[in-house]
Parts: sequence; C-alpha cells; structure tokens
Amino acid sequence: MSGDIAIAFSTANPGLVGVSTPTEEALEKAPVSKVEMLPSSHIDAFFKAVTEATEESLINALIAADTMTGQKGHRVEAIDHGKLQELLRFHRLLVEKHSEAAPRAGQ
Repeated sequence: MSGDIAIAFSTANPGLVGVSTPTEEALEKAPVSKVEMLPSSHIDAFFKAVTEATEESLINALIAADTMTGQKGHRVEAIDHGKLQELLRFHRLLVEKHSEAAPRAGQ
C-alpha cells in the first residue's frame, strides 16, 4: 500500500450524463428526465455521516501505518499512538471509552 487515500462522493443521479445507462446521447433525445433528490433538510445529516466515516477511516489509516524505509534509505516513522491520542484529545475528537465498573462522579 502506498499510503495514498482517495475519497470520492457524488450526489449525481444514476443514469444522468453518462454515469450509467442511459447514455448522455439518449438523455439528450428524451423529452423529459427524472431527477431524484433528498430534501435539503435531510442532506446535512447525510454529509455529516460521510464526513465522520471519512475522518474515522483516516485515523484508522494513521494507526495502521508502520515505519517504512524507502528509496535511498529514506525512513518515515510510524505515528506515535500516544501523541495521536493526545492531539485528538486536545481537539476534542477522541471518544474515551469508560469502563462500566468504574465509579461515576457523585457515587
């Protein structure tokens, strides 16, 4: 694995402008095209879910990476998991798992 990450997202309707059948030529000849869409009130939650899933996959890739030595001895160290957790915690992006057996405040 090269370490490259590609992300693609589309809100296009399947079948429009050559995305899948029919072709763009067939659409040009059609008197009417049907467009399906989510109302704006629903799209924000959808984009948020996509963003969170992408963020999680990037963090997983950082954690899974190993130290590598490449051409001409160029060495790239794997990220320190403790430092990554510290950075995520600082930006309030780390969800801490708390043991159910641990006493809660006020108990």
